[in-house]
Amino acid sequence: MSKHNWLIRPSQLGLLMTKGRGTEFGETSMELIRECARFYKYGIEPETVTSKYLEKGILNERDGMELAKDVFKWDIDIDAPKHRITNDYLTGEPDVNQSILADIKCSFMAKSFHKVFFDDDVKNKSYLFQMNAYMFLTGHDQCELVYCLTNTPEHIIADEIQKTTYKLLKQPKYTEMGMEDAFSVAETDAEQIIFSQHRFGKIPKEKRVKRFIVKRDDVIIEQICDRIDKAREMFDQIYKAI
Repeated sequence: MSKHNWLIRPSQLGLLMTKGRGTEFGETSMELIRECARFYKYGIEPETVTSKYLEKGILNERDGMELAKDVFKWDIDIDAPKHRITNDYLTGEPDVNQSILADIKCSFMAKSFHKVFFDDDVKNKSYLFQMNAYMFLTGHDQCELVYCLTNTPEHIIADEIQKTTYKLLKQPKYTEMGMEDAFSVAETDAEQIIFSQHRFGKIPKEKRVKRFIVKRDDVIIEQICDRIDKAREMFDQIYKAI
C-alpha cells in the first residue's frame, strides 16, 4: 500500500492521465507527480502558472453562473459557499453542487467560445475526466459542463489595448505621423478592436451559453482510480529518492 495517498484535484486529471510513447507516464504527468512529491516532502510550492485566459476564467466564474442560472432557469443559490469534498482518490470543489452539479468555463473571446458552440458533445477529454471526477466525489449521475461568453474584466481589456496599440504602431499607415499623434490614433483604433472582441452585450444571452450534459461513466471513473493508484506508486519512488 502507498505510504503517501496524496489526493488529486479533478482539474489535474488532464495532466495525470497523459501517457508517454511506450511508457506509463509521459513527461507531463511525471512533472505533476514530481512537483507533488517536492511539496509533500519539503513544502516546495509548485510554480504558479497563470495567463489571461485562466485569470478571466477565475474572475468571471460568478458572472458565468449568473448567466447560466438565468438562461437555464437553475433553482440554485449562486452565493452558497463552496464545500471541499474528498474521497480516497480525489479532492475538489465543484462550481455548483446543489440540485444540480455543474462546472462553468468562461471563454476568453467569442472565437474560442464558438469553437465549442456548434459541437454536439464534449471534445476536450480532460473535461470528461474532470466531470466524472466531480460525479465520483458527489454521487451525482450527471454533470453540466457550461461554456459562457462573458465580458472581459476591465484590467485585462486595458492590457490588451496596450499590446494591440504597439502592434498597430508597426503598420505603415502610422509611420508618417509624429510619435505622439501615431500613438493616440493607434490607441483609439486598438480600443475599438479590443472592445469589439471582449464586450458581448449585443449578443442575446441565450446565444452566450453552451451546455453539455455529461453522464456518469463508471468505466472512466475506474480508469481514474487505476491511474491514481499507479501514480501513487511512482510518487512513493520519487518521494524516497529526493
